[in-house]
Amino acid sequence: MPNVVGKTLAEATQILRAAGFHDPPREDGSAICYDVDVPPETISCQDRAAGTSVRTFHELAVRVQHAPRHGTGLTTEDLGTLMGMTVADAKLALARMGFEGVIEVGTTAAFVSGCKLDTICGFEPQATFAHDPGRLLKLYVNPRASFSTPE
Repeated sequence: MPNVVGKTLAEATQILRAAGFHDPPREDGSAICYDVDVPPETISCQDRAAGTSVRTFHELAVRVQHAPRHGTGLTTEDLGTLMGMTVADAKLALARMGFEGVIEVGTTAAFVSGCKLDTICGFEPQATFAHDPGRLLKLYVNPRASFSTPE
């Protein structure tokens, strides 16, 4: 698998095709990783590590680091990049996106399958203003299982 981190989707498509892969990379949210140090609109991670041996029909899922698109707001797509991050990393990413509001962390009402413990599984509202110091953004993580034993 070629390394496409730091490349645009168009560049990654060319690299994959040159290596004999049939499909372009797909950005569908299944690549649960991030790297806020790549330039906006470039791939921040891929679901198969560079150098991994895979067949050329394998599809590569990627995550693209998007810059906030609306100057003073964060879109659902912007906030969606927080999914799978730890709370600490999500707070850092929000600061880098320019969010100046209040961040509240809670647990999901029910366990979210496919979301690891202590990582972001959801958020509300779906979009928000970035530069409003009073704006509340709620981040949700899976609840920890609790067990009780009979005495």
